[in-house]
Amino acid sequence: METDELEARILNAKRKPRLEWYEREIEKRFKSFADIWRELRDDPLKPYLATHSSLAHYMEDRWGMTDRRQQQLAAAATVKQLLSDAAPDLAPIVQNMKEGQVRELAKVPEPERPAVLRAALTDPKGKLTGPVIKRAHAKVIDAATGQPEPEQLHLNFDIAAPTDDLQWFKGLSREERGAIVTNARRMRE
Repeated sequence: METDELEARILNAKRKPRLEWYEREIEKRFKSFADIWRELRDDPLKPYLATHSSLAHYMEDRWGMTDRRQQQLAAAATVKQLLSDAAPDLAPIVQNMKEGQVRELAKVPEPERPAVLRAALTDPKGKLTGPVIKRAHAKVIDAATGQPEPEQLHLNFDIAAPTDDLQWFKGLSREERGAIVTNARRMRE
């Protein structure tokens, strides 16, 4: 037997038990999937190479996860960790958030995330969803810039008689047009 082949067999003998340990941890759910993925990725022994050619192939074959989904979960775990560190009082809530909720929160600039999450948690519907987080982000931006939300604008419809039906609409500010469109959509629902 050649030295390289013997070294490869020894290395695989070390990799296999470590890979089995990671799989048991995932199955027990003591650690989040993203944490295990990150540990596997960063492990210098690269235990997934005992059975697969790459981490992406291992994850897809063993756990049915595409590379894109793996990246989404890893990004969500990173956002959760950063947010928990930035706002320890929100950590219990953040750790229980689903990946889709965190994905919407990831679109928010990092310094604004705690304020946006707090605003989302005060939503009257009481449910934390992606759209609620998006609306909360808009509220935080509006509060920071001093701009009122389109729904809160007091519209003045005492405009001189228009020459055509859309002329009066074109004369409104962007916020006023937005409020009208938003209210029209709500009325249709």
